[in-house]
Formats: sequence, structure tokens, C-alpha cells
Amino acid sequence: MDAIRFSLLAVLFLGLCGVCADGVEAVEPTMSYSLGLNADVVSLSVSADSRYIAISDEDRHSEVATSRIFLFDRYLDTALWRYDAPNVVYSVAISADGEYIVAGGRGTEGKVYLFDKDSSTPLWSYSTEADLRSVAISVDCLLYTSPSPRDRG
Repeated sequence: MDAIRFSLLAVLFLGLCGVCADGVEAVEPTMSYSLGLNADVVSLSVSADSRYIAISDEDRHSEVATSRIFLFDRYLDTALWRYDAPNVVYSVAISADGEYIVAGGRGTEGKVYLFDKDSSTPLWSYSTEADLRSVAISVDCLLYTSPSPRDRG
């Protein structure tokens, strides 16, 4: 059983930004981090400058599904911080400047978390009446969420 690993390739970033050109060579991953044997990556978001990476995972092998939220600096080989969420976090988003991370998920009710990049303690959290499948944060730091289709009525 291999540990789940994620690798961020410079070529991937260039391709996503539409900057690839003929002659671009494949490169080695800039970082690699093992989330563990029982973890599945659920969501990944990258800051505009590609420096910060926010990830949520899900432990699908435990009795109660839970998630962890990680923040990485691509120049370091370890997570800046980790938050153990009591619910599954389906979506993470990071502000363009990498200063704020928003996360949303499910539980007995949906929950939204807002973090500063410097701390794994949420700045605030908010319980909703629906599971959240998607979260976003705008350039001016407005938060957006989308409920699960089954919760839309």
C-alpha cells in the first residue's frame, strides 16, 4: 500500500496558466508530502503566486469520516500547519495573496472555516443548515459557498 502523495510540478502550473510553449522540459516535483495511508485528497487550492497550497483530505477508513486541512509553502518540505476538522471538508480555497484560507464541508450541518495563513486556529467558523460542496474567496476577500444539491430544496 503506497501512501498517497501529491506533487506539484512547475510544468503543471505553467500549463494551468496558459504559459506553456514549445520546448518546455518536464521537471522534477518541487515538493512532495505524504498524507498517510488512509487519506484521500478531497480539495486543493493554490495562491495566485503559486507559493501557498491549501489541501483538505478525508480519512475514509475510520468509523466517523473526518478531514484535515493543511497549508503548505512550496519552498518548504513540511506543512506550515494542520487543522483536524470534526467533519468532512469538501472544498478549500485560498485568497490570491495567500493570506486567507476558507474551507467548507459537512457534518450534522455544514460548516465554514476561515483561517489566516499564520495559524491553524480558525479566525472564525460558521454553521450552516446545509452541507457545503464548494467554497471560494474573491480578490477582495468575500467568501462564497455552494450547498449540496440535495440541500437546495
